Amino acid sequence: MIDERTEKLASFEDIQRETKGRIVSAKERWATTMYSESVPEELMKKIKANLNITNGRFNDVPKDPNMKSDLYDPLVNIIQSIITASGNTKYKNSTREAMHTRGKRLHKQVVNSEISPDVVIKATGNSFELPRTNGVEGVDASLGYTNVTCVMEVKLDHTTNDDEDLRVVRTS
Repeated sequence: MIDERTEKLASFEDIQRETKGRIVSAKERWATTMYSESVPEELMKKIKANLNITNGRFNDVPKDPNMKSDLYDPLVNIIQSIITASGNTKYKNSTREAMHTRGKRLHKQVVNSEISPDVVIKATGNSFELPRTNGVEGVDASLGYTNVTCVMEVKLDHTTNDDEDLRVVRTS
């Protein structure tokens, strides 16, 4: 402690030692390349061509699933198709992979909870690191909130509290 209220911050060497092998080094200008342009129309066409859509509906998603887990694989496949077609799986040090978390518990350092999102986009790159799970049992050390770019909770219509008027109406 420097005084009664302030603790000494870790040294740069301490931070380097703690994060070695966990965080990918970045070029100084990497942040300027993020979200630099909207998706071009040709890329949108390419993405849509990879999806199984008829009359605006994803054919691979069950119409009346019994359990929300029935939606995991179809949604992961759709999201992964979008990621792949957009070119976001090809960079060595910056990857994106859609996956479901069924049977996995994501580690949270601040909150001790068993709750995990249903589907995530796992990421590697400059803003992401492997979860710190030393001494934590029952946690997947390869997946955590520190290395996902998006988390999704899947719900069935009848389990939400959505306004009935706002739901998508199914027509047969």
